[in-house]
Amino acid sequence: MENDIDILAVELAKSSMEDLKKGLPPKLRYKFMKWLKSMKPNSPDKQMDRRQVVETAKKEITDRILEAMARKSLAKNEVMASAYNDGAIKFDFGSGVPEKIKKAALTWAKKRGLNAVEASLAKSETNSTSVLFIGKETNPIRSCMKRHKWTIS
Repeated sequence: MENDIDILAVELAKSSMEDLKKGLPPKLRYKFMKWLKSMKPNSPDKQMDRRQVVETAKKEITDRILEAMARKSLAKNEVMASAYNDGAIKFDFGSGVPEKIKKAALTWAKKRGLNAVEASLAKSETNSTSVLFIGKETNPIRSCMKRHKWTIS
């Protein structure tokens, strides 16, 4: 009995998905599964064809990789601000940035009606920290429109 190509693709995806789920740390696995669920259309009028789903997923993964590379290249006395298409703003602070500047960024965002929804903890003095601010509108597929880095002396 011959299997349909779609059935084989689904079986292959399920087997590789299980390996991926087992290999990821819990926090990344949660974020990855949340992202996968956000890619699923909720209603028939939001149905996307396969090409759109693939292109959206490719863009999302590329954006995440570029963001991780930009964060890794952050020096200890640098600050990076990223502006996203839905109005969200993310600040990445190097390990040597003074608390006064971090608090000023938090105050600036709060004055503009943005709420802090995600923050990283500095696990050591050499790690950078980040804070993500969003407004009233949220978009599950968020892409970075602009990044700006500056050095604190």
